[in-house]
Amino acid sequence: NQLSVSMATLSQTQAEISWTDNVDGGAASFDLEYGASGFTPGTGTTFASITNNPYTITGLSENTAYDVYVTANCSDGSSSEASSALSFTTLCSDQDAEYTMDFSTMTVSSDGLSQENCWIAYGDVVWEVAATTDTSSGSTGPGSGVSDGNYMLFEATVAGATGGETGYLISPHIDL
Repeated sequence: NQLSVSMATLSQTQAEISWTDNVDGGAASFDLEYGASGFTPGTGTTFASITNNPYTITGLSENTAYDVYVTANCSDGSSSEASSALSFTTLCSDQDAEYTMDFSTMTVSSDGLSQENCWIAYGDVVWEVAATTDTSSGSTGPGSGVSDGNYMLFEATVAGATGGETGYLISPHIDL
């Protein structure tokens, strides 16, 4: 595809979308279409003939998954194919300063957390929601009887790891 779309910034009700036009000569303008994650292109909300890049979509709902497509409009009246979908989830509402999380409502999985209950994980390594004394690699994690509930496990034994890998775990925004 000749358009690559990325997230510039994200908030609870806004998403700033940017794109790179790889077409020779560039496009005269762009159409941006978005909707609830999984929507069928042609049925979403469209902003036509955009000339500013990045573009901010406003009025989004908190903690909601969306897909975005961008199409280039050439000066000869033709249009490109739509970009691949950019999928994102808006941030959750602010939590009170007395917020607690014991991870008991999280899905226990060694596949790794990406986003659940307003927690976001990303990076080179995997953040797992683990239960009791479960660990993915030997000689790590809690000992028998140390933990009796769910917890977050940073699994750093990644095939092909060379050192310096990163993993980020981001809590919901807490209003202090």
